[in-house]
Amino acid sequence: MNEEIEKRLEEERASHEAEWAAAMDCSDDCIYILDLDRRILRANKAFFRLTGSSPETAIGRHITEIVHPEGEEIPCPVCRAQEERRDAVIIMEADHPDNPAGVPLEIVVKIIRNHRGEPTSIFMSLHDLTEGRRLVEEKRLLEEQLAQAQKMEAIGRLAGGIAHDFNNILTTIIGYSELLLLDMGAEDPHRERVELIYNAGERAQALTRQLLAFSRKQVLEIKPISLGDTARALLKILGKMLGEDIVVETFFKAAPDTIEADQSQIEQVILNLAVNARDAMPTGGRIIIETQNVVLDERYAATHPEIEPGTYVMLAFTDTGEGMTAEVMERLFDPFFTTKERGKGTGLGLATVHGIVRQHRGHIFVYSEPGKGSTFKIYFPATDREAPVQEPGHGIALLQGDATVLVVDDEPSIRRLVIDTLEPLGYTCLEAASAAEALAVARATPGEIHLLLTDVVMPGMNGKELAAALRAERPGIEVVFMSGYTENTITSHGVLDPGVQYLPKPLTPTQLAEKIHRVLRPRPSQPQL
Repeated sequence: MNEEIEKRLEEERASHEAEWAAAMDCSDDCIYILDLDRRILRANKAFFRLTGSSPETAIGRHITEIVHPEGEEIPCPVCRAQEERRDAVIIMEADHPDNPAGVPLEIVVKIIRNHRGEPTSIFMSLHDLTEGRRLVEEKRLLEEQLAQAQKMEAIGRLAGGIAHDFNNILTTIIGYSELLLLDMGAEDPHRERVELIYNAGERAQALTRQLLAFSRKQVLEIKPISLGDTARALLKILGKMLGEDIVVETFFKAAPDTIEADQSQIEQVILNLAVNARDAMPTGGRIIIETQNVVLDERYAATHPEIEPGTYVMLAFTDTGEGMTAEVMERLFDPFFTTKERGKGTGLGLATVHGIVRQHRGHIFVYSEPGKGSTFKIYFPATDREAPVQEPGHGIALLQGDATVLVVDDEPSIRRLVIDTLEPLGYTCLEAASAAEALAVARATPGEIHLLLTDVVMPGMNGKELAAALRAERPGIEVVFMSGYTENTITSHGVLDPGVQYLPKPLTPTQLAEKIHRVLRPRPSQPQL
């Protein structure tokens, strides 16, 4: 009976020993146990892989013969902890002369004690920190990207709100300046002053467009365009703008290079990058513009979580200028941040670029070091649609008309400007300050109303809802929306819905007359003023 019990206990011990050995061998950590004289009692497979030894050559030998066969170059902190029989957690970097692994290690020294608290052996564990540090760094980068995105979004909301209100004011300033200039002769003594007002309004208009681009609240007219053709068309302008001491080299390798974009916005990206590069090369240099088709796969997206895997057309913009420090790059896309002298820049150029790229579902990355120039790489999603052939535009003069236009805007000065522009051309204008008032005016008007010209964002019913209600009562009415930004009312993520006619603020009399002419084109043409 005792023999049977002893045999069963022996089998259980053997089974437990096998399970323990298998568990140790499954670990990627290097695990081994020393006696109090620091001789190796047992070790797992990871230990033998790390030290290049085997159970036959290592078990029973002193640990220093295995890990320090040529002696310690400097006092080894792990050996000291073993000799002093004390628990310790030691971080040993990859370049430590006594590091046997060549990778950063977390080394655990644990003294094993019996029930009386007396030391009996030394447990050792070596854990590779490489992967853990990579995950920590990825987490840090993700937190930085989230904080940056939140900051940009908050500033963007503020910038967009300011630009929207400012555009209403600019519409009045620019619009009436243009009307005055149209009525003034070349020799009018007040013409120069009015031109100064008009030019100041245009500069302010450019500023608000940059704010809207940064905040991603401007409306895009998206269509397939060739990224290379767009860049080529700007080369002559770039040559004049950059000066003779800056050489522009191009390598348009992308084929096809079609993206879905608002062409004027992409042109603004290229021009803003060119200005930024020029300012970084005060004594001249080179600018290299490249396009290339690239595939960003799941592996790339794993380290750039804002990117969706897919096919992209890359626009790279490189200069040989002064380069940037890490501190400057952290704030590079912040609005109003600039390293230029006072009065030399608004600090909106790169903020505008960032806003345009992100609104086009693109991504922008910057590589730079002081004294080594800068490279901006922009990735736009590629499309299979073909870019249409560009036809030269033709200016349309102010035309007379006999249509009836219902003007709806909660800003009185804008309604007044529209009416003062259209009535001298022969249009009949009805006006309303809200959607409810517009419906009442329409119902009280017995004749035909040919066109509704309405603001998008208004208290109560918005412009889109007004258009739908009015079309239900007057199916033939045309609609033109106008706004500083749309808050997605007539757009999908900032892109015009199909068939929508849109007039951005600040609008001018010329733009207004041209848009109405085009929308009402089926009507008989009228003589020019």
